[in-house]
Amino acid sequence: MQESKLLEAYLSLDHVKLKQFDRFMQSPYFNESTILLSLHKILYHQVQKKLETPTREEVFCQLYPSQKFDDARIRYLMSRLLELLEEFLFQEGVKHEQNVKQLYLFDYYEAKNCNKTKEQLVNKIRRESDKSKPIRDNDFLERYRLEELLQRASAANIEEYSKYMKEHFSTAISALDAYYFINKLRHLCSLLNAKNVVQMDVHFALQEEILQITDKGYLSENKLIQTYRLIYKTLTETGNTADYWVLRDSLFQEWQIFNINEAREIFAYVQNFGIKQINLGNSEFNEELFRVYDFGLQSGILLQNGLLSEANYKNITVIGLRSGHLDWVKEFIENYRSYLPEENQANAYIFNKSNYHFYKKEYTEVLKLLQDVVFNYIFYAIDYRIILLKTYFELQEREADRNANTNTY
Repeated sequence: MQESKLLEAYLSLDHVKLKQFDRFMQSPYFNESTILLSLHKILYHQVQKKLETPTREEVFCQLYPSQKFDDARIRYLMSRLLELLEEFLFQEGVKHEQNVKQLYLFDYYEAKNCNKTKEQLVNKIRRESDKSKPIRDNDFLERYRLEELLQRASAANIEEYSKYMKEHFSTAISALDAYYFINKLRHLCSLLNAKNVVQMDVHFALQEEILQITDKGYLSENKLIQTYRLIYKTLTETGNTADYWVLRDSLFQEWQIFNINEAREIFAYVQNFGIKQINLGNSEFNEELFRVYDFGLQSGILLQNGLLSEANYKNITVIGLRSGHLDWVKEFIENYRSYLPEENQANAYIFNKSNYHFYKKEYTEVLKLLQDVVFNYIFYAIDYRIILLKTYFELQEREADRNANTNTY
């Protein structure tokens, strides 16, 4: 059971979600099976108390003490329990999607001729629609769908329909256009970025038309369209840093208006532009990239599920050392050690700490850290050998200088 999808899903639940799922499983409306409830309780206590994961045979024995182990039956129960867990996760996700709920209720009331209830719902949607201002791409899609609903609601009365078409139809079309243009520009940027590492010949329909329309100022007030136009320019005009600074400042000052995935995506483009500039020999971007990484840490953008990737841990250490922030790097290595994935935390910590001591020219400290460590991953094994060779070289140079000074006297 240790490698099962079911256990992986259980382990993904935080303490609150685990408690909520326990109540879900105990509700006969959602679950009528006592045997599935028993299987849930076994996993619930195992995850809650961080006990050793039981085998399928051990779980089967707890569920059916007097019966012979049946692998097919326990697999079926695990599959059914996973379906219930996924139903719970779906309901928790949709619970906060007010627009989805309103669209469903409108269709239901309309199909059942609940006209008074439908009218009350429509009035509520109108009030909320007037107050809300879409920002993210899905906001625009939902605004379009709600405007479409309001158009359908007004169709039964010619006066209301005429009023809607005059006052609100353009809002629906603008929302649909915004959703379309945002995603076309996003995918165009993704394609250009992918071409930097993968040889590909992909036809991108309406590329020139999209760029021309947005260049002429259509939807120019839309923050995401502005952002992806800037990203496009940084991808196609590497030597022009002016658009980069606008993009970077926008991210630093307004990142909270984006959802976290959008913010991470924009951050990655800013980060990659800085790396590319350094590789092109633009040394001022060492300090700039350090500021970008520092912002990524302070904002939390670089943390995913509370963890910092080993690659970012290493990159931040290197750029901090190169830009001369040695004291900052020392604190960073220590403070963010606990944010690394547990399975390779020790290797990442020792390697980056040894790199710090190398920059400090504390070569004996480097050797102390590396002498008893076995790096199992190729990611570290190569870098480990490089830093070890560089350390031995520096020590030999130091010894040669010492001998030369001794011979002088």
